[in-house]
Amino acid sequence: MTAQPAADFESRRFQTAAAHYLKGRPPYPEQLIARVAELIPLDGDARLLDLGCGPGQLAVAFAPRVGEVVAMDPEPEMLALAREAGAAVPNMR
Repeated sequence: MTAQPAADFESRRFQTAAAHYLKGRPPYPEQLIARVAELIPLDGDARLLDLGCGPGQLAVAFAPRVGEVVAMDPEPEMLALAREAGAAVPNMR
């Protein structure tokens, strides 16, 4: 079996969506965050990677349950929103 080539990466694909993303996307329910933290389980010392973090909603939500959150996104506009959202979160970078 031959692997299929990955789809072409569209640089800056979400650049124009960043400003509207949080307005149009409902927040993640606290019950969902708590359930995921229970199932993994997160013990307060773990390092969590939010890859493709967008505006940082999940990174901020999980931060109180882990030792460190690393949030990454290829879109600079989304990453700027994540930095803003996590400004007061001491264990998020």
